[in-house]
Amino acid sequence: MARYIISFLLIVTITLGSDTGFGASSRYTDNEYSDCALIREWQAIKENKEAGRELKNIMTALNEYYTRKPLEFRKEVAQCIQEVGRENGLDPALLLAMILTESSFRENARSKNGALGFMQLLPSTGHAISRELRIEWKGRKTLYDAGHNIRMGAHYLKKLLNRFNDLDIALTAYNAGPSRVLKYMRRGKTYSQTYAKKVSRHCKMFTTNYFCAES
Repeated sequence: MARYIISFLLIVTITLGSDTGFGASSRYTDNEYSDCALIREWQAIKENKEAGRELKNIMTALNEYYTRKPLEFRKEVAQCIQEVGRENGLDPALLLAMILTESSFRENARSKNGALGFMQLLPSTGHAISRELRIEWKGRKTLYDAGHNIRMGAHYLKKLLNRFNDLDIALTAYNAGPSRVLKYMRRGKTYSQTYAKKVSRHCKMFTTNYFCAES
């Protein structure tokens, strides 16, 4: 009888010990999850703060260079530049520099070659990119839509960057056309870097004046 009692007590002890062990493991896991949640929350707060600062800097630049439109419209353009930049991995200072270089922030700009809008896209190029981005193409007026134009221009530049793997060459191809740049490269000729240097100069200006003010 005593032997049965001892066996029963051992079973109870092992069972309780096992439960306690699982409980401790469960509590430890909960702590891990809690720590991970806190880290994610902290990262989200940090990212939101950085995004807010970046958007403010874009807006400050637009308030100086793009004053022809109401404040609410400028806010929409600023948000578009930020979103498109993040989608394509492009610095907002670079996008601002391209818009300044291409059209001086005139959404209705038209070049002698027929390039249109903020980022001066040819209708043929814009039509092709609108299909890739699933933007409804309504003819040339699509390129006069500031949001569509910025989105398509950034997407086109990203494609050129992926193709040439060099920002200066990609910028030159954006301006002169990729076919012309490839022709120069195959012949071993030096293509003009005037446009790329101008964009780079404007990019440095925007970075220095608007994106380096706060640490």
